[in-house]
Amino acid sequence: IMDEVYDPAKRKPGVTEEAAKKERQGTETTAFRTLGWVEMQRQKWVEAEQQFEKALTLNPGDAQASVWLGTVIFRQKKPEK
Repeated sequence: IMDEVYDPAKRKPGVTEEAAKKERQGTETTAFRTLGWVEMQRQKWVEAEQQFEKALTLNPGDAQASVWLGTVIFRQKKPEK
């Protein structure tokens, strides 16, 4: 179903390129945040940090990703970060 939104040939009439890009960005942000949460639950701090950073690159205002990023950095016990 997501291909129908992102692929111009499959996009429904009336869905603009800008709207499709915004939807994709939101979906990708959620995906990276979710992957980070999964890695956080597995206590894979470095991997979780990478996923949260990707989410924040796409949406710097994502408060939940910011909090979780701070948590995994704290768990790594590396004060230089």
